[in-house]
Amino acid sequence: MRGLVAAARVAELLDELKTAVGATYLIVNRATGPSLSEPLQKIIDEHKLKLAAILPADAAVNELDALGEPIVKLPADAPMRRSLETMLAALDGGL
Repeated sequence: MRGLVAAARVAELLDELKTAVGATYLIVNRATGPSLSEPLQKIIDEHKLKLAAILPADAAVNELDALGEPIVKLPADAPMRRSLETMLAALDGGL
């Protein structure tokens, strides 16, 4: 929850500072299900954040991290990799 509040504050700061950032999107990672809990969704809605993706918790990511390896080494069937590919395709299409 703290990370989400921090992301909301960063989005607010970008707006307040009138930066040249064209668009901001929220990516929730380490999710335990395909949807967010009501309190998390409420924060997203209250701050008008644009949710780009919900990325699942994936033990393969933890294993790679422990080995100091990049996530590009995830197997093609890893849940995180499939979610990332879906998100990137959506971003390429303009969300």
